[in-house]
Amino acid sequence: MKVIAIVGSPKGMQGYTGALVDPLLKALQQEGIDTDIFSLSDLTVQPCKGCQNVCHVTGTCHQKDDFEKVQQAMLAADGIIFAT
Repeated sequence: MKVIAIVGSPKGMQGYTGALVDPLLKALQQEGIDTDIFSLSDLTVQPCKGCQNVCHVTGTCHQKDDFEKVQQAMLAADGIIFAT
């Protein structure tokens, strides 16, 4: 089983949100669940530009940023924690 956490706090794992997510993921790991954290403050993710003729047709975004890495992890995960 795989669970990922996406932390949206501008302080990343150093703020209250990260402080709350960390023990949760450690508890999951103790149960044998594979976990991963994506802190948006450490990534470059551009806002959607609404390019319907590209994304909606090809299924991929033309912007080259870190979203593809997050998207692949989300698709492969059994559970997703959104922490904001």
